[in-house]
Formats: sequence, C-alpha cells, structure tokens
Amino acid sequence: MAKDQVELENQIITLVNKQNPSRASVHFEYVDSDEGIIATVTTFNPVHETKFVLEKATASSKSDALKLILDKIESTSGSSYTYS
Repeated sequence: MAKDQVELENQIITLVNKQNPSRASVHFEYVDSDEGIIATVTTFNPVHETKFVLEKATASSKSDALKLILDKIESTSGSSYTYS
C-alpha cells in the first residue's frame, strides 16, 4: 500500500471520528472498473448492526479517489450519509 494512501485513509478516519464519534469503525473498499478505481468508505456500528456508506469516488488511482472522498467529507457535516 502506498504511503500517501495510508496517510489519506488515516486522515479520513480521523475526520469521520471527529464528525461522528459514535461510528464504531471505518472501512475502505476498492474495486477496479472500466472507469478506474472505485473507492468506497463505509462505517459499521455493531451496537445497531448498521452499515453506512459515507462516500464513494472513482479515479485513476486509489490515492486520487481517496483525495476526492476526503474533500467531500470535509465539506459536509455528515448529513449525506446513506444506509446500505
């Protein structure tokens, strides 16, 4: 895993935990597609057994997709969370 990818993941985890301390865990999923790498950031709350999709982005690399996601999370107050 590239160093910048790890740093971006850690920034996203820190930001999500700041915005929503009740979120139990943050997960990153990556899928290769014809359009590029699709990165999805989800949280899971074991108390309520609910999974939230925080953000999703497609880019040419994992790091670029994570940068897009980080920008989106920074610009929202958490109201864009959707159930999955």
